[in-house]
Amino acid sequence: MNKVFIATLGFDEKFVIGGLVRNSISKGDKVFLLTIEPVDEKVLTAYNRVKEFTTNYVKGVEPKLISFPLTSFTDLTRKIIEFLDSILKKKMSLYVNLSGGMRALILSTYNALFFLSKKLTDYEILLNVEVELENRTGIFRTGPGFFNLVAFYSDLTKSDLNLLELMSEKSSLKELVEKTGLQPSTVSKKLDKMKKFGLVEVISKKPLIVRKTEYADFIYLIK
Repeated sequence: MNKVFIATLGFDEKFVIGGLVRNSISKGDKVFLLTIEPVDEKVLTAYNRVKEFTTNYVKGVEPKLISFPLTSFTDLTRKIIEFLDSILKKKMSLYVNLSGGMRALILSTYNALFFLSKKLTDYEILLNVEVELENRTGIFRTGPGFFNLVAFYSDLTKSDLNLLELMSEKSSLKELVEKTGLQPSTVSKKLDKMKKFGLVEVISKKPLIVRKTEYADFIYLIK
């Protein structure tokens, strides 16, 4: 499955080039660079340098510059949602780099991903969001778990929440059945749903042993 790489673009192309290399973007993958209209000359220079890099080192990849008018925060977010929605395909790998560009663009792109979280989950899209520190000493990454929380919360039941609360660092299916009093098939279905949303991970299949991911506790912070 080919990858799609999206980056917010400012005056410095190094953030984008670093993301392309880090995420192993190669022939057949798609690259979209987001910016604000009117497009600044410095942004165009950065874009051309990215194109030069892909021409020399990433054959078969043609970065596309996508610009949005900066009218209001809600309008910008809506337009980014529409753009993202137009390129989403089932079971694709989506890499988003939010290291460059205007803060309004970065924030709107991040919010757009949240608004699309249900579709991302339904399409089984592997989403990875990264932000490179300004001094380039490190990378902050967010897997799909954060974005799946919104989609999961809309389907959350008291029984689901109770099951999450009963999980220890390592919980077997047998233990969870005993604690909840539910049928094994019911607990299995709930665990499958939580795995889909990135809230639990399977340690062992036989016997079935699971544990909560780092994202699971955030479900309690949604008000």
